[in-house]
Amino acid sequence: KTQEALDRLTAMGVATGAVQAGGAGHKMARVIDGAADIWVMPMAGTSKWDTCAGEAILVAAGGSVSDAAGGLLQYDPDAAMSNTEGVLAACSQRLLKIAIDVCK
Repeated sequence: KTQEALDRLTAMGVATGAVQAGGAGHKMARVIDGAADIWVMPMAGTSKWDTCAGEAILVAAGGSVSDAAGGLLQYDPDAAMSNTEGVLAACSQRLLKIAIDVCK
């Protein structure tokens, strides 16, 4: 699913390359520091502790984060510990919306 989304973003001219990074926190940090404009993981595979700090920093810096369907990541005590609907992180709301549309 991730490669499909990247291929579609590339075909649209939104993605121009890929940055290799290990771990969810590292991937989100690449968006925070401007090395990447977007991180696309449209499937389960990360946990809340992988994304919570990065999301707080990215949102404070003006970026946006959602699950692959466009919903907010849920950190309440009754939510699942995994990000079952994937994670999208982008430097802007405009890019996040494009990624959500591609991942639907």
